[in-house]
Amino acid sequence: MPGSSQLRTHGEQFAALVRLCQCAKHSILDQSRGDIRMTMQETGRVIREWVDALTRDDPGAFRACLAPEVHWMNMADGRVVHGAEPLHLAIWGMRVALPDLYARIDDMVADGDRAAVEMTFTGTHNGQLIGPAGPVPPTGNQVSLRAALFFHVQDGRIVRITRYGDTLSLLTQVGLRPAFQPA
Repeated sequence: MPGSSQLRTHGEQFAALVRLCQCAKHSILDQSRGDIRMTMQETGRVIREWVDALTRDDPGAFRACLAPEVHWMNMADGRVVHGAEPLHLAIWGMRVALPDLYARIDDMVADGDRAAVEMTFTGTHNGQLIGPAGPVPPTGNQVSLRAALFFHVQDGRIVRITRYGDTLSLLTQVGLRPAFQPA
């Protein structure tokens, strides 16, 4: 076979590289794989802590998960927020509208320092909600909002969140839009 000697040569070179790496206290290959797994685990841990802090109504823990320069983009209404404190205030507005807010991670896929998260937010609309057209007075309605959030985590803190949510469903649940009626 014309390529077999070249493959054997590459195989031998790879084996020599592995032996060389093992001369150190830890294998470079093992460290590399370990760093990737640890980053994925760390990414998931930070996101779970952020969601738990939101559900527990713990603003200190919520802010601790955010990098000072965090960037938030809400694709449903085009709102962009820069900075941990402005983001905290923007999201905590949802806690005012839904004082019993519960945030649940339905699914999460992490790859290194990035993650895609499918979530459900539920609560009772007992406070003023700030909607795209202005304030919405409390209705007492139970609401459920599904969303997909994409996170970027660096150095154990969230640096970017992009949110895609079902805002139309939320507006329907608080009575701003009539429910869809099939023809």
